[in-house]
Amino acid sequence: LEIMVFLFMMFVCGTMYGFVETFLFVFLKEDLHAPIYLLGLTITTGAVIAVPFLYYSNAIVQKIGCDRVIVLALLMYAVRYLGYSFVNCAWYAFPFEGLEVFTFFLLQVGAAEFIKNHAPPGLLATLSGLMGGAHLGFGKGLGGLLGGILIEYTKSTHRAFWYFGVAAFVCSIFYASFVSLFMVKRRMAKSRNISRTDGNNVDLENDLKTMRNKHPGHPANHSAENGNKAEKEKFLDEKNFVKQIEDPDAIKAIDDDDSERQDGDEDSKPKVNDAGEIMMNGGKHKMQSQLSSSI
Repeated sequence: LEIMVFLFMMFVCGTMYGFVETFLFVFLKEDLHAPIYLLGLTITTGAVIAVPFLYYSNAIVQKIGCDRVIVLALLMYAVRYLGYSFVNCAWYAFPFEGLEVFTFFLLQVGAAEFIKNHAPPGLLATLSGLMGGAHLGFGKGLGGLLGGILIEYTKSTHRAFWYFGVAAFVCSIFYASFVSLFMVKRRMAKSRNISRTDGNNVDLENDLKTMRNKHPGHPANHSAENGNKAEKEKFLDEKNFVKQIEDPDAIKAIDDDDSERQDGDEDSKPKVNDAGEIMMNGGKHKMQSQLSSSI
């Protein structure tokens, strides 16, 4: 789902890009009567402004995230097109041409970062090609087609830029809402699942220290402090652990349940390896220690 939404948003950005690339020079020359050299100067201006941003582009993308780069690009398209719609002098178009650093250059860096992080194994080049086709292929072509139809219908390039600006703003709001409501929650849940399963060994030193501080005279704490393998295994045992905290009701409940307990899979039980490290589930999952919170 995340990859499909990304490709669709790159297609939307490509539509915006195709419109301006097709009709900007027509707009400057025929509507604003710009000299020929000014047309080339607009491209130079956008490229020169982009150089320092591209130098720090990776840091910017890492800071704000790939999703927000797309939202920013659409917002800058909205500002750029709405600005063109009110321009009556060709020279006033230069500030809006400077925004191309966000609408194209930074967007390309963000898209490359997204592909690197989300491409399935073996499909990095495939996803890059799909992104390029959506943005610079089908999206760009459709943008030029829709722009031509809109200019023909409205009989005004100013009005066409205004409509495209409004469309870019609406798309940015919808995508920002989608990211806030769905993608962030999904990633947070995914991150929590990874945090539960990542790693093999358990470090109980803080919990053992808290145990010893609360019950300095208890024999079990001295056993745990010694840190040998046999005593750590005993310390992990559910029944012995409850006995260590001296809870008669809990001990009775466990004694009653002992007769019904099956041997089960040995991999599901805590183990201590030769290095004295406590393992869980055959070393595949981390056991979250709750010793300090239980006492």
